[in-house]
Amino acid sequence: MDESKEFNDLHLPHLLRYVVPILWNPMNMGSGVLVDVEGRHFVVSAAHCIQSNPLIQICPVPANLHTPVEMRTLRPKLSAWKNHQVDIGYVEIDDPGCQALGWDQLSYAPELLTGQVHVVGYPQANVQLDLTNREVTFALNMFSTGIIEATPDHLKLRYPVHGSNYDAASGTWIPCQFPETPKGYSGGGVFVVTKARVGGLELVEYKLIAIQNCWQKSERYVQATPIQWVCDLMKSNGIVSSS
Repeated sequence: MDESKEFNDLHLPHLLRYVVPILWNPMNMGSGVLVDVEGRHFVVSAAHCIQSNPLIQICPVPANLHTPVEMRTLRPKLSAWKNHQVDIGYVEIDDPGCQALGWDQLSYAPELLTGQVHVVGYPQANVQLDLTNREVTFALNMFSTGIIEATPDHLKLRYPVHGSNYDAASGTWIPCQFPETPKGYSGGGVFVVTKARVGGLELVEYKLIAIQNCWQKSERYVQATPIQWVCDLMKSNGIVSSS
C-alpha cells in the first residue's frame, strides 16, 4: 500500500479522535489533545489556549473522515495548570465519553524524533459560519512533516506551502493552498506512528511527542513544546507518581 494512502486510510482516523477544538473569548480558537491518566481526564494544549475560560468541544462518538458528528461544549473542572517557562499546560475535564490517549502514549524518546511526524489540529481557516441556521462547522486538518531541530525545550518542524482538504462527498483529498499562519492549530498534537512485529502480528502505536504553539511564516517552520513538559507538570501536581 502507498505510504500516504496507508496513513490517510489506517492511521489518520485514529489520530483525529484524540484532538478537540478549544474556544475562548471573544471567538478565538485553538486545539487540544485528550489524555486519560489513571481514570482522570485531561486536555493538553498550549498554555495560551487554556488561560482565558476555555470552552472545549467534545465529540461524543469517534470521529472519522466520512461522517459529520454533533459536538457538545464542556467547561474544564479546574483552573488550567500551566508551565510558565514554556507554552504548554492542561485542564482537567469530566469523562468526555470518547477515546483518549493513555499515559504510556506520551513520550519524547530520542528514537521517536526521526522520520515523519504528523501535526493535527483545528485551523480557523476551515471554520464555516452559517448565520441563517446559527451553526458553526469545525474541520480537523493535519500535515505530515519532518523535524528541523529538537531540543529539550522545543521542536522546529517544517510546514508546507501546499496542502489538501478532505471532501466527504467524493471521498477524496482536494489540493489547496496551505495557510501562512493557520491560527487554531495552536495546542494541537504532534504525533508519531510506531510499528513493531510481535510474532506474526504488527503492533501499531500512536505517540504524542509535542504540543504545537507557534508559527514562523518568514522562515516557514512551526514550533512545538515537547510533551515531557506536561508529563513533569502532572508529576509535580501529584496526578501521577514521580517514580
